[in-house]
Amino acid sequence: MATGNRRSCTLVLQSSWEQASRFGIPQSAPGLLWTWPTSRWQEWQSDVPLDQREALAVLASSGDPRRSSILADVAAFLEDLGFQLVMSDHSLPWDEYVSLCKRSSVVVTTNWMQPAWKRQPLFGKLIPETTVTGRTWEAFATNSVLICNRADALTEMGFHPNIHYLDLDMLRADRPRLSSLLTLSGVEIANTGHKQMGDMVHQQ
Repeated sequence: MATGNRRSCTLVLQSSWEQASRFGIPQSAPGLLWTWPTSRWQEWQSDVPLDQREALAVLASSGDPRRSSILADVAAFLEDLGFQLVMSDHSLPWDEYVSLCKRSSVVVTTNWMQPAWKRQPLFGKLIPETTVTGRTWEAFATNSVLICNRADALTEMGFHPNIHYLDLDMLRADRPRLSSLLTLSGVEIANTGHKQMGDMVHQQ
């Protein structure tokens, strides 16, 4: 969710009815992926089935500074499972980045709202603690196994932990279960998340 205020005008790109209602917006269009038209969805489709891809994991290492607090744990966990790690920090040209994501088996990101938004004097208290970051949608689009924290907007749009993506909080709360889900059910979970996003893209 991004919000800006210019005197009498409030601009909101909301993710759900609930988030829009916090700002008193009477008419909104939740559940639409404004930045994902069908053409972009097609661009991000991978030609390689998930179970035939390299053991490659892309970790979001830019953006929210809180990511660094768990990045080392995530990296160690995935390396123990035999994954090669690539840190995504916006250093690659765009076409190379898209290609990397389409070859990856796993994408790790976070869905925390960046602190700067929460500090806004006029509307900071209305901004949710979580949001759906761009890398989350990229992982769904490429049919990779997504590991991320829960976000209210994801749930409201029908994406549920350990059904459509793997819950990042399990890394510390129940690592053996996370490992089991990733190795035994990762393909099924990725397929479910991919289909859920694809249905949204094609229905808007």
